[in-house]
Amino acid sequence: ISRMHLTVMPPDLDYESAPHALELRDENLLLEIQVDQVSVEAGDSLTGSFLITRVKEDGALPKSIVFSLAAIEESGKGKHRRVIWRMENSVQPTAEMAYPVAGNFEFPIDLNSPTSGKWYMFMVHCGFRVRIDWGEHNQRESLTIQIRHRIVPQGPARFAVDKPDR
Repeated sequence: ISRMHLTVMPPDLDYESAPHALELRDENLLLEIQVDQVSVEAGDSLTGSFLITRVKEDGALPKSIVFSLAAIEESGKGKHRRVIWRMENSVQPTAEMAYPVAGNFEFPIDLNSPTSGKWYMFMVHCGFRVRIDWGEHNQRESLTIQIRHRIVPQGPARFAVDKPDR
């Protein structure tokens, strides 16, 4: 009897045809976000850029703009939900900034991060979220991000007992 570890991959989805951009608009502000990729290999980074444009020169500014990336595991019945990891960065817009303000973000993804996907009764999903905190209310939008691992063929498994040479 021998045992070997098998990795069961979720069905392939075409993540690259999925949306790569988000836009949040208010009467005072326009926030445009672009991620460079929506399918990321573990060990690489999710990268992207943003542009903050003031619609009204004297309009209110948000307290902060928060960019986050999180991996969550859930059961199919909804009884189990756990955040595996979460990273976030934020920007605090001020009136002194020269608008429009352009910037970049990067979220490194650990090599031991789980593969995202949906299996029969279980799923691991990763999401990139942007939240504008106005104090009394928030605006937020999300994109689904796939985390994948490079599969390296290991060759045939060796048995516990080698056959003698003849």
